[in-house]
Amino acid sequence: MYHDRADRGDRPDVSQAVRLTVGKDGRILVPAAMQQALDFAPGATVVARVRDGRLVLEEFHAGIRRVQALFAELDTGEGSMADQLIAERREEARREAEA
Repeated sequence: MYHDRADRGDRPDVSQAVRLTVGKDGRILVPAAMQQALDFAPGATVVARVRDGRLVLEEFHAGIRRVQALFAELDTGEGSMADQLIAERREEARREAEA
């Protein structure tokens, strides 16, 4: 998650790329400034994935909020999509039974 100057408050500027080294044990140390900018607290769960040849790290709860926001954009305000589908199927079954 990238924070620009307007919304990161007192977070350090981490917009510049930094060069990291993979240790012999396969570990990569994320610089403290980046950990702070991403709300990586000691013991936090972080989700890692490869996307378009890049390693993407995201704090677990931040990922949940991001996905919830994506689904909120799809909300039509007409209730559950599952409930809508069930209602449509019942209406179709009613019409077929009348025919």
